[in-house]
Amino acid sequence: MQQVLNNEIRLASCAADEEAAEGEFWDGGRGVFSYYLLRGLYGQADIVKDKQITFDELQQYINTSFKADEYLQLLKHKQAPVTDGNPLLVMARVDVLAFIV
Repeated sequence: MQQVLNNEIRLASCAADEEAAEGEFWDGGRGVFSYYLLRGLYGQADIVKDKQITFDELQQYINTSFKADEYLQLLKHKQAPVTDGNPLLVMARVDVLAFIV
């Protein structure tokens, strides 16, 4: 996981010296990282509104969501996702009919 090659990407819920938060707060009992990862891939990360999610958009969405998450703040839990890779890589295409917030 130290190097990212070609079209590979790195997605880790936290740094090696951190603990990943999980709890009922996030979709009834999942990890905070997977909660925001899935929401981002389903469309919330489409910052440009072009119906596709690039790796850069996904990174921005996850980082912004972690900073704003009220439960992480309430718990004073420090967790920083580790992401690396080609920022232009398309991670998902958005089907507006499939995602309802």
